[in-house]
Amino acid sequence: AWRVQLGLVSVPAIGILCLNSLMPETPCWLVAQGRHSEALDVLRALFPKTSEKAISAEFRQLVLDIGTPTQAAKTSTAALLLRHQRPLGIGMAINVIQQITGVNIIVYYGPTVLTMAGMSDAMATLTSFLICIVQVNSVFANSMLVDRWGRRPLAIIGTMCVMLGLSFMACGFGMGGSEDQSHVAIWCGGLAVLGMCIFRVGFSFSLSPLPYIMTAELFPQEVRAVGVAISHMVNWATNALVCQTFPMLDEAMTRSMAANEAHAIIFAVYLGFTFIALAFVIMYLPETRGVRLEDVKA
Repeated sequence: AWRVQLGLVSVPAIGILCLNSLMPETPCWLVAQGRHSEALDVLRALFPKTSEKAISAEFRQLVLDIGTPTQAAKTSTAALLLRHQRPLGIGMAINVIQQITGVNIIVYYGPTVLTMAGMSDAMATLTSFLICIVQVNSVFANSMLVDRWGRRPLAIIGTMCVMLGLSFMACGFGMGGSEDQSHVAIWCGGLAVLGMCIFRVGFSFSLSPLPYIMTAELFPQEVRAVGVAISHMVNWATNALVCQTFPMLDEAMTRSMAANEAHAIIFAVYLGFTFIALAFVIMYLPETRGVRLEDVKA
């Protein structure tokens, strides 16, 4: 069964690979390479209902913002670190925030977490699948609202939903370990499952897509590639750290306390990290909705 589950992942990957050939280069990059006629063609394709006058005005502004190919020469990593410390810091931070909520613990170990809450293996797998379907719809909801509501409101709302979900999970596991009556165990298990659902829906609505949207928006054209690469490298490094430590912590803590209590403490730790994430979003995350890329000030 696990081979089928693993093999199915290749289906969307193949689809992305095939459709990638239809994706045009961005007008900004084409202008930076001196390929002005191609940049104009892409602008016309992206905005088919926009007048030629408006397209030409946008193109001229891009040329002014980005400059000639000589002016848009690649900037070294050292220059990025020295000249663009603030956008680099925010770019790395929002990618770390995405991971320290413990999201990939919920994704990678989703059925395991559900069995911890009292479900059978089959029911845990089915429930995890149904949550994934809802999660996909949440991402679509984000795509429809991100340019209406703005990045900051979605990030704040989503982070608060993640905190609520983690609170339910921590309470469900914690209270489930305090008594052994069957009705209490069922109620607490249900609370943990509800928390997992709220977590994944809230996360998919906000913190799942937003770092990928905003990271590229934070950097000016000449350093965008390097800045995005470093920020996403930090994302995956944090992902590896969080996911590697979860089973280690779980095993170590269950040796000295009840399993439910250990799980409650672990999710409470992720809740604490999410509090820090919310504070960062409120204090430092800029609003980039409706702002031209070259005018974003991180």
